[in-house]
Amino acid sequence: GFRPGNRGGDSQTYGPDVTNRFLEKHGLLKLFRGHQVATDGIRTEEGNPKVLTIFSAGCYTGTFAASRRYSNKGGWIYVDHTPDEGEKVIVER
Repeated sequence: GFRPGNRGGDSQTYGPDVTNRFLEKHGLLKLFRGHQVATDGIRTEEGNPKVLTIFSAGCYTGTFAASRRYSNKGGWIYVDHTPDEGEKVIVER
């Protein structure tokens, strides 16, 4: 389900049930998201491996990183959909 987000305002946090319904409804396998620091550059969201956070700014100097000495890694993904071979996701950290 949904619950109020920790960012205040009208933000909401959603659970794996909501994500899975959305993915199934739209014929998708994964949800890629960004704009949230991931220490290793890429991470799956707790409780749902179908949600992948990608944060490309290594050594981020925002408020999150200030207490961690700018040590986060940047990440990127490449999605290749070749009809004969199926779908491939290449992940780099």
